[in-house]
Amino acid sequence: MQLKPYQDAALERLALFLDRARLEGPEKAYARVVAEQELAPAYRALEGLGSVPYGCIRLPTGGGKTLLAAHAVKLAAGYVEREFPLVLWLAPSTMIAEQTLAALKDTRHPYRQALDEAFSGRVRVLDVGERRLIRPQDMADCVLVIVGTMQAFRVTDTGDRNVYADDEAFEPHFKAIPETAPNLERSTAGARKGMVKLSFANLLHWWRPVLILDEAHNFVTGLSGDVKRRLNPACVIEFTATPRKNSNTIYAASAGALQAAEMIKLPIMLTEHQSWEAAVSGAIGERARLAEAAVNDGGTYLRPITLFQAQPDSSPDAITPAKLKVHLIENENIPEDRIAVATGNVRGLDGIDLKDPACKIEHVITVAALREGWDCSFAYVLCSLANLRSDTAVEQLLGRVLRQPDARRRGTEALNRAYAHVSSKGFADTAAQLRDKLINLGFDGPADARAAIVETPAMPLPGGRMHVAPEPMTLVMETPADWDVLPLEAKRAVTVEVRPDGSQRVTIAADASPQTARFIAAVIKRADASDAARVKAARVEEWQAQNDMRRAPSMQGVPFAVVPRLMAMVQGELELVERETLLDLAGWRLEDVPADLPGFGWDETARVYRFQLEDENLVYTTETDAPQLALDSAAGWTPGGLSRWLDRDIAHADIIQPVFLEWLRRTVEALQAKGLTLPQLVRGRYALRRAIDDKVRMERTARAKLGTATLFDTGAAVVLPEHGFAFDPNVNPAATLYDGPWRPARPYYPVMGHLNREELQCAQALDALPGVKHWVRNGDRDRRFAFWLPTSTDAFYPDFVAEMADGRLLVVEYKNADRIDNGDTKEKDNIGKRWAEASHGKCRFATVCIAPGRSPLPKQIADALA
Repeated sequence: MQLKPYQDAALERLALFLDRARLEGPEKAYARVVAEQELAPAYRALEGLGSVPYGCIRLPTGGGKTLLAAHAVKLAAGYVEREFPLVLWLAPSTMIAEQTLAALKDTRHPYRQALDEAFSGRVRVLDVGERRLIRPQDMADCVLVIVGTMQAFRVTDTGDRNVYADDEAFEPHFKAIPETAPNLERSTAGARKGMVKLSFANLLHWWRPVLILDEAHNFVTGLSGDVKRRLNPACVIEFTATPRKNSNTIYAASAGALQAAEMIKLPIMLTEHQSWEAAVSGAIGERARLAEAAVNDGGTYLRPITLFQAQPDSSPDAITPAKLKVHLIENENIPEDRIAVATGNVRGLDGIDLKDPACKIEHVITVAALREGWDCSFAYVLCSLANLRSDTAVEQLLGRVLRQPDARRRGTEALNRAYAHVSSKGFADTAAQLRDKLINLGFDGPADARAAIVETPAMPLPGGRMHVAPEPMTLVMETPADWDVLPLEAKRAVTVEVRPDGSQRVTIAADASPQTARFIAAVIKRADASDAARVKAARVEEWQAQNDMRRAPSMQGVPFAVVPRLMAMVQGELELVERETLLDLAGWRLEDVPADLPGFGWDETARVYRFQLEDENLVYTTETDAPQLALDSAAGWTPGGLSRWLDRDIAHADIIQPVFLEWLRRTVEALQAKGLTLPQLVRGRYALRRAIDDKVRMERTARAKLGTATLFDTGAAVVLPEHGFAFDPNVNPAATLYDGPWRPARPYYPVMGHLNREELQCAQALDALPGVKHWVRNGDRDRRFAFWLPTSTDAFYPDFVAEMADGRLLVVEYKNADRIDNGDTKEKDNIGKRWAEASHGKCRFATVCIAPGRSPLPKQIADALA
């Protein structure tokens, strides 16, 4: 299963964190990784594990946490410097642990395939309950993955759990462990009193496992420092949708990133109905329309399914599963074999593969039984008859309908969305409740969740429109409010009708501004301090935010102008300029690079390897733990064998393997000629790999810079509109969204991407620039949905792209004052301006900055158009 761009980005961030933690310690490594995050919290070490790197990766529900965790094991192996690490994988519940175990044991499953590919098939997976099957040779021969739950280790008295008990089955393991080994628990009674316990926990402590936490928040907060010290992990990697405050989040993906990667269906098309019967009928009709679209789509097999959330048997009027099933059969004419009921007592889905084309089920009725252990991306429509505000099961059911079948967008846009039908009395209130559920599923705050919900009317819109236009809001104030305190602009947006009973019927105009909505909400709360008034005030602000979104050009189907890409004539053919193009133009050949590492050396006294990267002297400490030294014998190694080992773990897609292998062999021999012995190189092979990887990368970058000069000096660069990039109105390119108080006047998308303080000022200047039709906060990393230009290291994604009323395109890159004059910024500015020059006036490029001595931002941007 090919990783998605945000998954690659998460693994890159994790690799950087572990790599720097090896050199600098976890606290400095974390600070380096989150340096560009505004107001990032300080690193917090785990209690009892102060020196152990602990990093968290946040992925919303449906983001592929388990797959990413499987790929992370390889990165962790590099950190612990073992060919085959011991992995302790903790899940939040027994059911999820069982599912994870089954997937990791199945050699056909993508999770297991990720491990097999990384470790050449030398993988063994066991449940904690199978721990007695572990053989001493497993530690040296294969990756050993132990799957369990935290409950197996959460104790104060270690006699209460088998994992801490003396067990004769582990005696062969302890023959190689000295009785003087520190920090191992000892027996307090019996014939082995005072001796090291032959326990699974002691075995873990000795071998220092890589600890993978799958939503196991309580490992952080629920286990004492003593318990964590007993496990003695080498590193801790957490994967979760909802990190705790004390999680060290090194990477966070937004729902928009998942949508762009085709992992989830968005937006959620929310339709309200006046009765539960109407909601049921609407959901059935929605599913039928999607089923017809699936037949005509031409993609892989798809049978859209509706999830009905019935009510528990708590009252005579409850819409129970049984009552709902009868209604579907008798009033909606649904054949009984098309319905499955899955509750605590009725297990209608057991043994059924809903994705099987022979399966007839189109409707699933549940209450809360689907919270865990059930998943089918064919679920498209959620019809909830429960109380959205209080029912936590809605979150899990939403997670089911969000998953995209086959993790691939369909050709029919309707099949790329999720649908919800509810019985309620106000969209703003319902949307706010669903928004809270989405945040609990890992959406990145209110802005991210709000952008995921779009109102769909129960009746078709005229002219085939998909989205509801901005509309006024009406509310009733039982306690009259003093509207005279409103500013003039807000007064114009409010119409007040005094009713016979003294209450007020208040109508707010559809074009009310965000500031006006805040004024109105304040007046409502001032008039009545009750909870009901606070809810009304919140509804006003939610209504205004939804209206704001509806006005966005992307929501109205307005296209953004095509942005020309940078092309080049290479060997008589026109091609898109990428980093590889620059390398080809420069004639990149590893054979031309000297096979030597002048700065690499071994310090016997300090037991460290030292090497130099650009202007940075790096110190790489060797692993001195007894278990590692036992595995790191140099017996049987040769220069060629070491070269082959290095070849496996260094990426070199643009260098053919025979060339790379020979270059590595000559590099190893050159180091031996300098006095480094083969055993020293074998023990330091992880440091050697890092040094070689850095050298090849630096040489490749230097050559790509020559390619950039060649591209422009020869006049090969061209910009052609017919080879352009188009922003997708259905996919916001920004990975994370802005959630501040400012509301721009001319954004293309309903919610813009995240902005730091200086970028916000740049966006405000761009939004106010005369002649701007609309603009985009550009995304990064995913080239399908964001505009990019090549660089010598990879590519860069300018911060803003604006379409002008006269048809021109303006691209703006913002840089902080401390980076405006560095080499990276100069390279990007040069490439951007050459791209603009090649467009013959169609495109303009500006690199702007807030710094003393520079013009105000509005002038810097305007000058680019002059």
